[in-house]
Amino acid sequence: RYAEEGEALLRQLLDADTPRMPAENVAFFLDGENDRGAPAPGIATRVFNAGEALLTARGVTPLVTSHRASDATIDVDNAVRELLRWASSGKRRAVDGRRHLGIMLASSAEALLELLPELEKTLAAVRADGAPHTRYGTFSTNELDRLKTVELRWAAISTYRTEGLPESLAALPLYDRIDEGKTVKRRHGQELLLASPMPNPASEPRAKLVAEYVDQLARHGAGAPQSALGLEAYVVARLFVKALEHHGRGLTDEGFINSLETLKVDLGLGITYGFAPSSHQASTSSWGLRLGESGAWTSVGKLPDGNS
Repeated sequence: RYAEEGEALLRQLLDADTPRMPAENVAFFLDGENDRGAPAPGIATRVFNAGEALLTARGVTPLVTSHRASDATIDVDNAVRELLRWASSGKRRAVDGRRHLGIMLASSAEALLELLPELEKTLAAVRADGAPHTRYGTFSTNELDRLKTVELRWAAISTYRTEGLPESLAALPLYDRIDEGKTVKRRHGQELLLASPMPNPASEPRAKLVAEYVDQLARHGAGAPQSALGLEAYVVARLFVKALEHHGRGLTDEGFINSLETLKVDLGLGITYGFAPSSHQASTSSWGLRLGESGAWTSVGKLPDGNS
């Protein structure tokens, strides 16, 4: 499902957010090389391939950068260097005097937590009439002026949620940044967009499925709080029960598998869950959460897909 999440996040940046993100202003930060020098496979590749296809259709070849990892260290210097050079280029389009740059994330959480604060603090130093550290190269006056107008907008797939990214970002100290001539305290990762396979229950209280989940949680949850993860577990249980009902008596392994693979059901969230012999993923829908100035995550609703 991560390819679909990556595409949905990118469509949110390009087509739904305000202001819209110019397609030429999107870059990818992916899993880097391991200590044997081979590219790390898997999720990052799927996220990038989906995003690249969408951007290529719009006439854009995105920047792709990564970290370098060994057993003991994670090195993001090259990624910061490449992103600064890319951001300072006249090819990045400004909207209302700001260069809104989208960084699509599909790396380890550890690598992201090295990159994100370093890039944000470096850009904050440039805004204060400083310059990036010399290890990142030298920049012309025009390039530095462009860097002063950069607004980063991070977008992360749902794996970061289970890797503790929200808690890790909350633990980072605030940093100083000049906004409209004033020095303000800012949270690292502010405005980061995080994908989720389920909505925050508090954001969809009228949905039939959410209302049922909240009711069952109150009855049997022993005081557990509402959460998107809890709602996801509830959906899994409901699908299991629906498959048993669909099968009927005389349960067998093959019969139950066939029941699942022919199941199509709307549980009350406005989407159809279903499997097939060639697809064991019940849904490709994603919802978005955004990190606010206070550190709270707010819902942005269902993320757009190719049919939106």
